[in-house]
Order: sequence, then structure tokens, then C-alpha cells
Amino acid sequence: MMALAMVLSVLAVGIPETHFSAYAASSSSTTLKSGSTGSQVKKLQKRLKELGYYSGKINSKFDKATVSAVKSFQKAHGLDQTGKVDSTTKKKIYSDNARTLSDYNAIKQLKSGSTGTQVKKVQQQLKKLGYYTGSLTSKFDSDTVSAVKAFQKANGIEATGVATTETRKLLNSGNGKAKEDSSSVDQTTKTLESGDTGTQVKKVQQQLKKLGYYTGSLTSKFDSDTVSAVKAFQKANDLTVNGKADKATRELLNSGKGEAKKDTASNSVTTLKSGDSGEQVKKIQQQLKELGYFEGNVAGNYGDLTTAAVKAFQKANSLSVSGEADKETRELLNSGKGVTQAEYEKKMSTATLEKGDSGEQVKKVQTQLKTLAISPPPRSRNSRRPTI
Repeated sequence: MMALAMVLSVLAVGIPETHFSAYAASSSSTTLKSGSTGSQVKKLQKRLKELGYYSGKINSKFDKATVSAVKSFQKAHGLDQTGKVDSTTKKKIYSDNARTLSDYNAIKQLKSGSTGTQVKKVQQQLKKLGYYTGSLTSKFDSDTVSAVKAFQKANGIEATGVATTETRKLLNSGNGKAKEDSSSVDQTTKTLESGDTGTQVKKVQQQLKKLGYYTGSLTSKFDSDTVSAVKAFQKANDLTVNGKADKATRELLNSGKGEAKKDTASNSVTTLKSGDSGEQVKKIQQQLKELGYFEGNVAGNYGDLTTAAVKAFQKANSLSVSGEADKETRELLNSGKGVTQAEYEKKMSTATLEKGDSGEQVKKVQTQLKTLAISPPPRSRNSRRPTI
């Protein structure tokens, strides 16, 4: 104990009181909570907004809306719903596998008495598989319970009638077993449209990908990218352009005689900016992540984090810093020759800094000097400027 006291007294002597207290405060772990303010709260609000939990203003104030958003995030990830951002919650919020609100809603448990769009979605999925024959009421009533039980029994899940996370994941995957003899419709030519899921959607995506119309991942989800690909195929093959994989469209796809996409504008590079979404946004997010500039989820949404990452990449590579992924920026990303974040930081760590400079490196030097307790010597009242 005496040795420890001596060490502390030496530290106290070597570091001025103001610097010592600042050092102690910065070294302690900080929990953000109601009433907190500042840049860390602003960063938190932006991240929660990107994940879909926060819809308020980015005001750098940990207010009621922020507390509510944090609680929702904690609930979605099985954490204690304190509304405070401790080290565990913070780590999860900024992790790559942080679940978005929409992803959570798609798998959260539903049971008798539940209502809303997610209940309607489950009814639609069960109806398509032949287990549910009622109206899409958005109410988890007795008919819905019975349909869920029948689906669970047919798919080897404990038949509770509760749409558990396991049950919903199987329904969402499109790989659940359909009710036997539920329909005489030929699945290979059945009309598929926006919102549909399953193995037949995946098959259409594979066929369109082979012909060059679809460039996304095989998600088994009939999303906007799939609609666009179907429209392009229909237009090229003189079919009714409706974006639906109807009987005529599917028969031509199945025959293997459909016209492939011509290589027109295949090499064109479009500018992407804040508000955009889709596979191309996901692509640049992945590229920026590999180079060390992007720390968010590769979700395909061009938000504040993506804009900041693009700006950082542009600055490090001496491009015009706009935050928009323009042609020049995307071509450099595609070439694989862009400077990485680590390379840029290494270069900047030894660059000469002088009066008038600003930025992270200046801040780093200031922090280092502060840690060493180096500050300009005070001038005495009687000191005079030297005459020239």
C-alpha cells in the first residue's frame, strides 16, 4: 500500500492538477444515459437511426426518444432494457452483426392476440403454403394459431401455435414444407411478384442472372432488384412489361430460349449518394470496409456512415471530397488500387504539422502532449518582449 501511495504521489507531482483530473476522467469507461450530451450521443443517434430504432432529430442530447430507441435495440438483442449505453450495449450497437429493426421485426415472436403488419405477413406466408385459408386480418386469432400449429408439425417444430423465432425464420426462408395437396397449380409456371419468397423466386433469379439481367445475390426474395430484372427481360423479349414473373415470362425462362441481355452500358458507372440503396451501394460499402474506411453494416443503405467513409476515402486518395461515390471514386474502388485507411494514417503520422494546420493528426499530437503534461511556460507579469 505504501509503494502504491508513493507511485500516486509521484504521478500527482509530475502532472499538473488540471491535466491529472482530465487524464483520470478520460481513462474511465463512460456510460451514456439520459441527460448525456455531446459528440458521442450524436454518433449514437446516427447509428440507431441507421439501424431503424431512432426516428428523432440528431440533436446530440440523450433525451426520451434516445432512451426509447436504446431500449428497443437492447430488447432486439436480448440485453437488459436499461435505456443506458454501457460497454456491452455500445459494443453491440457498433458491431457488424447488429440487427436492424426491420430484421428483428421479421423474426420476433408472435402469438395469440398479437396484431399488426407482421401478423399479416405470417398469414400470407401460411396461406401461400396452404395452411391458412382465412382472410388476412392482421390479427393472430384462433385460425392463425391452428395454421401455425399445422405448419410446425409438418416441419418438425414443436407445435405450440406460437410463431416463434425458429418458426418465422423457416417461413421467411421459403424452405418450409407446403401442405400436401394444397394446390394443383404448377409451381414452375406459377406467377411470382414483388413480396414473394421461396425456392421458385430463387430459381427465377438464377435464370435471370445467367442471362445477365439480374446482378444481385440469390436471396429467394422477390425484391425491387428482381422486379427490375424481370422488366428488362420482358422488354427484351417482347413480353408484357409488368415486373411480374407471370406464366408467359416463366415459360420462356424455363425454355432457355430467352434473349440474353446485350452488353450495352454494362461498364457504365453511376454516381451513388446519400439516400440511395441497393446492391451497388452494398458493393461500395464492402469495398470501403475492406480498405478500413467503413465500420457499419453492409446493408445497402447509403446513410451518414457511408457518406463519411466515402469522404475519408476521397481525402486519402486526393480525390474531390464530396461524400458522393462519383465515377472517379467508384473506378478507383473497383481497380483495387485505392490507398487503405491504415496506409493513409501511417503516412499522416509522420507528416510535418505546423501552425494553422487542423485535423485528426493535430488532435493526436495535442492529446500526446497533454498526456505528457507539456504546456507552454507561463509568462511573468514583468517580462517584456525583446526589442528588435
